[in-house]
Amino acid sequence: MAWRRKHSFLPGTGRKSKTPARDTRLRIETLESRVLLSAAAGGPYSIAEGAALVLDASGSTPLAPGLVAYEWDLNNDGAIDLNVGDNAVFSVPWSTLEALGLPTDGTAVPITLRFTSNNLWFLTIVETDTTNLTITNAAPTPDADGPYDINEGQSFWLDAGGSTDP
Repeated sequence: MAWRRKHSFLPGTGRKSKTPARDTRLRIETLESRVLLSAAAGGPYSIAEGAALVLDASGSTPLAPGLVAYEWDLNNDGAIDLNVGDNAVFSVPWSTLEALGLPTDGTAVPITLRFTSNNLWFLTIVETDTTNLTITNAAPTPDADGPYDINEGQSFWLDAGGSTDP
């Protein structure tokens, strides 16, 4: 059995080259197989009415450390309500949650993390993850602003202005 040498042709000439042919196939990998980015919204979250919400997306995996942005849609309207920059853990004050009109009757509301990561080659990838937020109704706290001193048969007014209902 004779061994045959493979020849390559010089481009545009049709003539054989004196060097053996090279494997010029290009290996293409999909972006998905190379990227290890993942968004992790944490949760599900449950708080009492009036309490702050601590969001924890620290389980998210960036393309490169420090080149990330965490954004949250807290009322499930598709718009970003909270941009916390590169803070994976963030405390949302009750006033922010109240302004969004979130239900406080124990209804689970979907909340979505939008996690953006850049690598050193200017590749930007956005991943999302959704979990639930449940806010339970807290009982009002009465405050009659006492003690009061009155004489028998005398009328008086109770001042409940210090009462709260978160």
